[in-house]
Amino acid sequence: MRGFLPRWTTPVPRLALLACLALASSFALGGCTAGDPEPSITLDAPTVTALVPKPAILQKSIECPASPEDFPRNADTNYPAEPRGSVPADFVVEKVFLCRPDMTEIDGTAKLIAHQEELQGDFAPLLAALAVPSERADAGQLVCPAILETIPVLWLVNASGEAVDVALPTTECRQASGKPDTQKAIDALKIIDVEVFPVPEQYFPDPAALQSAVACSLPAGGNNMPTGTAAEMKGRVPDGFVPTEVIRCTPDLAAATVHDDQLSGDLTPLLEALAMPSERGGARSCLDYADVPPELWLVNAQGQTINVTWPLDNCEHLNPATALALNALTITTTTPVPATPTAKVSTP
Repeated sequence: MRGFLPRWTTPVPRLALLACLALASSFALGGCTAGDPEPSITLDAPTVTALVPKPAILQKSIECPASPEDFPRNADTNYPAEPRGSVPADFVVEKVFLCRPDMTEIDGTAKLIAHQEELQGDFAPLLAALAVPSERADAGQLVCPAILETIPVLWLVNASGEAVDVALPTTECRQASGKPDTQKAIDALKIIDVEVFPVPEQYFPDPAALQSAVACSLPAGGNNMPTGTAAEMKGRVPDGFVPTEVIRCTPDLAAATVHDDQLSGDLTPLLEALAMPSERGGARSCLDYADVPPELWLVNAQGQTINVTWPLDNCEHLNPATALALNALTITTTTPVPATPTAKVSTP
């Protein structure tokens, strides 16, 4: 079944989620708070109106979302927004394409990917389901389940190759799953072609080279990314390297210095985070910002040092697990380092 994809743990922030009021109607579930019963609250029934979107704008080709994160959700109060809309009058459907997120296993880890399916069959039930109006109501009057639902993207194509991104009818809580005739009509069609958007390739950098000192400095220009020989010596934690000390080089651009932070604590979460693979390639939908991580050095009991890389996603953004593990450590000493390349021997 090619169903809608709910996320059961995420609240819908733009809709009124009156969970306690919803539960109050069931004596078996009891009250929401301890102590004496609160006076009963009576909500006026919401005024529900029918919504028929404007006709979808004709487009030259179909385009599925590049990433599962780009699919519309029931939390989107502007759904459907142009160019998405209802099926235009006199639009004769020749092909149907369904874009939907799906789960797949990559190297033992479940990940979301995007599917594009071409569907064929009797389109009449689907067109009838799409013609059903959506429902809307004042959000302040609604009692909606705390479920964030991903809405598939449905494209219709005519014989001339013109395409429309059609809106799926939704309930007053903006849930397409509440209009089951749409899903039934989709399930009745036959999949004749499937395109899976490429998933990012996972990789591990080469092991970091052993060094005799921590070179914690800020190169000219305020860029804390190593270049030349320093970049070649940076890498993942080598097998068998057991760190006893962590040095974080935090740039202070205003003062043109770097703070050499010596960290202590349980290093296990940090080593687990650093052992995660990085990603490259695949479908991308990236926020427009750049991450410049602090340089991170590990020191073993013999005084040998390594400059380790931070795992990145395919947008070259930092894996947050590394920062979280660092924040759990305690700063024992902080030493300012001039903004010129210098070497500082760390005391193991």
